[in-house]
Amino acid sequence: MSRNTTIAVVVGAIVVAVLGGWLAVRLLGGVSEAEYARNFTKGCEDSARQALIKDGKPASEAQAQAAAYCACALGIVAPMSLADKRELEKGGGPRAQQIAAEVRTKCLK
Repeated sequence: MSRNTTIAVVVGAIVVAVLGGWLAVRLLGGVSEAEYARNFTKGCEDSARQALIKDGKPASEAQAQAAAYCACALGIVAPMSLADKRELEKGGGPRAQQIAAEVRTKCLK
């Protein structure tokens, strides 16, 4: 998989995961940090794994790669404010672009 494809997969997975976590906060009146982390990780890994498999990676390799990317991304996203998480949901704002760049720099090796 090309680096650009990998970046697109991971950033897309992160946006999906952040959206899921934000919806849980909004609809359920709040979730604990541990619940947020579980929701984020599940959503991110599911999306990333499916995209990597679709791109031709074997399932076990896709799972391992998705888990590594998403663990790294969670480390970046978890301490963010709710406002920043909402900005990420929109996917195109300056803060979302900054976070995507940070994820690319730190998580894609």
